[in-house]
Amino acid sequence: MIEGEATFFVEDQPIQATAGSFVSIPRGTKHAFQVDSEIVRLINTYVPAGFEYMIIETTEPAKARTLPPASMPSPTKEQPNRVMEQIIQKYPAAKTNFLQGYES
Repeated sequence: MIEGEATFFVEDQPIQATAGSFVSIPRGTKHAFQVDSEIVRLINTYVPAGFEYMIIETTEPAKARTLPPASMPSPTKEQPNRVMEQIIQKYPAAKTNFLQGYES
């Protein structure tokens, strides 16, 4: 973590992280995180590489440093499934055990 505070949930175990913290999550481990401060800056790496393509292809850079509007629609379950299938075809290294059920 470079700046701010966040909580990482690794196999549902919460881990508090602040500036200077290092959180390592083994490949294939169920995880999530929540931002606990107004601003968070962190370095995110993947070893072995590949899954970053999933993130790059399924996100859109923010136009401003603000939260998206609450009225922004959430994707249907089918939309991410289709996108993930396309990404795995384009970048086979993006496929992980965590994504089981998304393959065609």
